[in-house]
Order: sequence, then C-alpha cells, then structure tokens
Amino acid sequence: MIPAEHQLAIKDFVARIKHVHAHCNDNPAEAIKLIRQLAYDAYLRHSDGKHHAGQDEAQESPILHEEVKLEGRYDELDELIQIAKRHRNISHFLHGMIKLKEQAEDTSKHKRDCVSLITVHKAKGLEAAVVFVMGLTEGIFPHRRSYTLTEDGPIVLSGIAEERRLAYVAFTRTQKLLFLSCILRYRGSDAGASRFVQEAGLSPSDEDGVLNPFLFHRDGSLRKLSPLVTTPTLFG
Repeated sequence: MIPAEHQLAIKDFVARIKHVHAHCNDNPAEAIKLIRQLAYDAYLRHSDGKHHAGQDEAQESPILHEEVKLEGRYDELDELIQIAKRHRNISHFLHGMIKLKEQAEDTSKHKRDCVSLITVHKAKGLEAAVVFVMGLTEGIFPHRRSYTLTEDGPIVLSGIAEERRLAYVAFTRTQKLLFLSCILRYRGSDAGASRFVQEAGLSPSDEDGVLNPFLFHRDGSLRKLSPLVTTPTLFG
C-alpha cells in the first residue's frame, strides 16, 4: 500500500514516463532528451542550488566550482545522447549499457592487467607507474565555465583556481611516465591545448612532433594569444 503523501508524486512520475514512451518513438536519444526536458535538468539545477544555499557571498570560488561541476554533468548527458544515437531502439541501448556494466564488473572482479579509467577527483591519493591525462584542451580542462561564467562584461577567472588544483593532482599521480593529450578540433571548431600544459613548462606538439597548438591553428595560420590569459606556474 502506497502512503497517501507519496501517491501524487508517483502518479506524476508515471505520467511523465508514459509521456516519454508516447513521444520518443522507441528512439533512445529522443527518450533521454525528453527525460531531461521534463525533469532531469531541473532536478540537477535544484540539487546544485542546495549546495549554494548558505554559501557566503564572499566565497566566490566554491560557488563557481559548483557551476563548473553542473555544466560538466550537462556535458556528460550530451555525450550519453550521442552514444544513444548509435543504437536502433531503447531495448538495444539498454542491453548495450548492461553489457558494458558486466564487462566493468568482470574486469574489477578478476583484477586483470588493464587500463583503469578514473576521474581526477577519484585519483586523489593514488599513484600509478604510468598515467594518461586525457582532454587537456581549452574549454574541456579547464572547463569553459570556469572562466566564462558571465554572459556580459569581463571574463571571470575565479573558477580557474580549482581547475588548476585538479590539474596539479592529475599530473602528480604518476610514478614514472606521464602522457598528456589534447585535441585540435572540438565540436566543429578549432581547439587549443590546455593552458595547464604550458603552465607545467611543457611544449605540446602534434602527432608528428611539429605543430605547437599554442601557436598555430589547424590550418597553419598563426594563433593570437589573448592578453587576458596569464601564464602562472603550475608547480610553483
């Protein structure tokens, strides 16, 4: 028997599921989009807002960090939609997700010699002989929301500090070898290597060891560095 105080919420939940089922045409990507539109994005904003409640207005950096984390969750959902587009229907998509989960559990259970994929937050306190840090591209790491949190006016750099701390954690997890990678194209536009690579005193190059992403665009034209971007020392 469902308690009376929960019945209305459950009816609303069932109605939303029926709406998604009726309008997604068994397309997993469309189903995810509808779930986000109907409830999930609002839930994330509400959940994130709880962390802001009670924050001192002077404590700007923690609030900006929460904004970056929220934007990161949206990016993860966008990537999930792209994955879902590769599946012909919802059942196929769910079976694919189950298979991935089983493979991950099997790998963990048998402790096979393989690459461990982990977030920087989860890596704190851990070390490995060889470490690969992926996605060191401006707009990804540091995330674009960490330095463009205002729609109008000057660029706000307050959120960069937390991103820089995370980069330091990522770079110092290795015992022997550290590999850093970035991309030169991101969502249809030119992309440059993360400022954290340069702050670490490194000179990035392309796969041929020639192109410096800080100095040139993909087509070979000279990249003009913004005077607003400063270059601290990551290990200073």
